[in-house]
Amino acid sequence: LQSKNLVVYIFDNGVYSGSRISYPTATSGNTDLEAMAKGAGIKNAMTIQELEHFKKDGLAALERNELGFVVCKVEESLMHREIPRPTIDLAENKYAFVRYLERTEKKTIPFIGRG
Repeated sequence: LQSKNLVVYIFDNGVYSGSRISYPTATSGNTDLEAMAKGAGIKNAMTIQELEHFKKDGLAALERNELGFVVCKVEESLMHREIPRPTIDLAENKYAFVRYLERTEKKTIPFIGRG
């Protein structure tokens, strides 16, 4: 039994993009997510590579009353590499966030153990 009101959109740039280097994903090679979705029984599966096709076909998937799977091929963005990196330790960041929640929610968050 498949959902009648669900459309899954995959925005695939074909890479795992880190702060300094990008590594190709399986979808940059032979892996075809549309074919996999169809193989799993999702008949309303498609791959879109152009914005105009997304506006027409990708959005039309929302109008159907059936399960949909839309793979949107997009270009890799490197803008995230320009974002300044944190200057505080991750543990310090965690504690600052928890203390903020305690102040704003007026609840104590207990810590068990370290980390």
